[in-house]
Amino acid sequence: MSSSEPIQESPDKRVWRNAGGLLLGGGVADLLNVIVQAQIVLMLGPEALGQMGQAQAVADIADGVGGMGMNQVGPVHGVRHEQRIGAFLGSMLMLRFATAAIALLAVWFVAPMFESTAAWIIRLMALAVVISPVATAANVAFFLRQENYKVAWVPGVTAILNIVLMGIVFVVSPTLEAVIVVMLIVRLVTAGWYLVLAKRRYKMKLTVRKEFIKELLPAGFKAGWVDVVVIIYMRASYFVLDGMGAAMLGIYTLADRITNPILRITGPLSGSALPVFAELAQAGKYDELAAFYRRTLVKLVWLLLASAALIYGVAPWAVRTWLPEYLNALDVMYVLMIGVGFMMFNQINVAC
Repeated sequence: MSSSEPIQESPDKRVWRNAGGLLLGGGVADLLNVIVQAQIVLMLGPEALGQMGQAQAVADIADGVGGMGMNQVGPVHGVRHEQRIGAFLGSMLMLRFATAAIALLAVWFVAPMFESTAAWIIRLMALAVVISPVATAANVAFFLRQENYKVAWVPGVTAILNIVLMGIVFVVSPTLEAVIVVMLIVRLVTAGWYLVLAKRRYKMKLTVRKEFIKELLPAGFKAGWVDVVVIIYMRASYFVLDGMGAAMLGIYTLADRITNPILRITGPLSGSALPVFAELAQAGKYDELAAFYRRTLVKLVWLLLASAALIYGVAPWAVRTWLPEYLNALDVMYVLMIGVGFMMFNQINVAC
């Protein structure tokens, strides 16, 4: 096959095979994580849950800033360097560690400014920022070949680990700091597992090359600001509500936890489409790219509608039955669902 025809099978088939595997694995993990979230909500209560939510919001923004847009830039630029994938991913990983360290340092100084959450809680949660680069690099390797479905079982296994560890915390020490430590441990195990599997699967040796860092830096800055704007949009409410107390933050946190899984449903499809967008653009097949974009967008809309219907049907019953102290979270949830729809469209637009 000539270099002008890099795609050997239907792009829709490649995307749906990869996204389908991710959705299956992620679906199992999400079902198991419902148990984890229930454990956390029952352990902490509204005030501590609100503090955890605010701390995680700060960590998420720091992760977005430190991420340098690599979730988008990595798969797109990696298509050009598949023959040197070890050097490319090693360089990306080193760059991500550097930016993550800067973001973590910023959190250290910003943490005391919040009224509802102690600075040490925010700083502890922010340690997740230095774990993310490992998961990002490993996932790019699988995304390039659209083989994430082959490791889709990892989130389910680590979700079981999460349930076990949270169960121990529930019995031994049901405190906020213990919950955060378990979250960090599970995140570290997951990221490390992905990296080990990627290295074994693709026989790659991670090295660092200046030319890749020079290529990734400007591209990362261009794509990174979109990530930062998006994550601030998603997490700014935790800052706006800071003066209203930790209990109110807890109400909002529960509503946020209920609606966020929708993005984890649509995310695999938009993420799996990234390499196809890059290949079609690189081959100059813009008409085919536009048609593929429209087909992908329609599928995302159907996924959004199906997920929203499920949440609208189950969440109100669950909250009224098991968590009556969080009844106000339902009104917040209905509003957040509208924002989730816009976020879903943004996922595919950023990919394109």
